[in-house]
Amino acid sequence: MKSSFIRGKTRSAALVGLSVLGAVALGATIVGAATTINANIDTAGTLTVSGHSSLTTASSTIASMTGNFMVNGFATTTAATGAIATEGALTVNGNSTLGDEVTDSITATGYFTQVRVGTGTTFGNIGAVGADELGVEGAMEVDGAAYFDGAVALTSTLSVSSATSTLATTTVASLLTVGSTTPQYSHAEAIVDGPGTTTLWITSSHDTKGGCIQLENDAGIVTRIYVNGTTLRIEAGDCK
Repeated sequence: MKSSFIRGKTRSAALVGLSVLGAVALGATIVGAATTINANIDTAGTLTVSGHSSLTTASSTIASMTGNFMVNGFATTTAATGAIATEGALTVNGNSTLGDEVTDSITATGYFTQVRVGTGTTFGNIGAVGADELGVEGAMEVDGAAYFDGAVALTSTLSVSSATSTLATTTVASLLTVGSTTPQYSHAEAIVDGPGTTTLWITSSHDTKGGCIQLENDAGIVTRIYVNGTTLRIEAGDCK
């Protein structure tokens, strides 16, 4: 009787042990494979994922990452400002769209090392836009002042209206036309043309000085033309 009781207890203990081992093995199998949880998970500590994590819809007040952050689709900000701030460099290797309206403002407090406006990749004089260069394909309008510390090269017509020049020296390598964009005569270095009476006014800001035209004759002698009182005088010599 006693022997039978001992054998019964031993058999029960063995069954309990096998049940525990089976439960542990089953739990290990479930955790090792994909697990689906249909309820919320709340944790007061850190959630560590050593492999990849796929989130269909994720919401977080803060996310911290020490490695790379990759987005394979669109990234949309839904905050009141929709602002994105970065302390490091932002590198965009593809196309980038800034704003969706002509009234949108783009502010850069830093500097651009090179800028190209338009779809053209090369330009007639500078070629491909390089460092410290600006290339504009098409029309460019400047409503304020423009300052040039270097040379200005023009291959087409320069139209100037209501302009005052304070340059010490202005050099025109080709034809200078004043008053018309389509002069009647173009075989000269300087042309003054207009739709009505064309006026060439040579004056002086000094009270006792007048205008003077300085020419060089066919013998290479410098000649000046000026008005003394009401008399037109032509004589050898410089105007100044």
